[in-house]
Amino acid sequence: MGLLALSGLYHWMIRRKNTSGVVSGTRAQLLKWHRWIGLILLPLLLFFSITGLTWSNWAGSNILSLRQALGWQTPSLNTALSGQTAADAHAAHHEHHQGMVMQMHSMISAHDFELALKLARNEGISANKIQIRPPAAPNQAWIVEEIDRGWPTQVDSVAIDLQQQRVIDHVDFERFPLVAKLTRWGVDAHMGVLFGWPNQLLLVLFALGLCAAILMAYRAWWKTSNFKQSTMMFSQHSLTIWQKGSMSQRIGLILLLGVTSLCLPIFGLSILVALVLILLRRQRL
Repeated sequence: MGLLALSGLYHWMIRRKNTSGVVSGTRAQLLKWHRWIGLILLPLLLFFSITGLTWSNWAGSNILSLRQALGWQTPSLNTALSGQTAADAHAAHHEHHQGMVMQMHSMISAHDFELALKLARNEGISANKIQIRPPAAPNQAWIVEEIDRGWPTQVDSVAIDLQQQRVIDHVDFERFPLVAKLTRWGVDAHMGVLFGWPNQLLLVLFALGLCAAILMAYRAWWKTSNFKQSTMMFSQHSLTIWQKGSMSQRIGLILLLGVTSLCLPIFGLSILVALVLILLRRQRL
């Protein structure tokens, strides 16, 4: 979506230089409104594209790997007891029989939740919206975490050794790296929870505007074009640009598309489909 928005901006800038600004006809009016709505929505289009990528399936994994390599990842809570590392606790979880875990959960009482909450409050967990999670396996701690993602964000969490009645780890949002904070705020704004109902109203208006711009573009295309003609023009235009480009420009384009496709696999797949259409069309010319 962000790449389409940027390509639309480029197309608008080119047409603005080459046209006199006189608009007539239904198709021209539709395209005019399409362009103006697109310009108004451009910042939000880019914002939602970037924030959406951070928690998408494949692209999100690549972004997470990059953040980990640069030390920008969200701090994680250590829930291992008895001096174990988090990896040891994770391995222990798989080694224990499922029946043992169920038996452990059956021994948990309401008093345990009250005690965990009390210890967490003493440690500074102050949000009204919290989540208390019993240990998922032996040798793991209780987790009490804030889940209030409205502004100001409250997502601190603590790991508690209930037997010793002490906090063994505390993750404070104020100490998050800047990129981790921006990611948290971006995702929450994307989902409409960061600023409450104004955030949600903005999302509704954005969605309506985006749908209107798309429908106007399709309506304008439908009045003067058809699918076969559009694919022919797209193929011819793409081949012309490729043939006019220098060797360095071609190599740069291939490298750029390759890197972008690795980072954004779905985008890479769409580029591959477009290339197949172009090659098929070239064979018919």
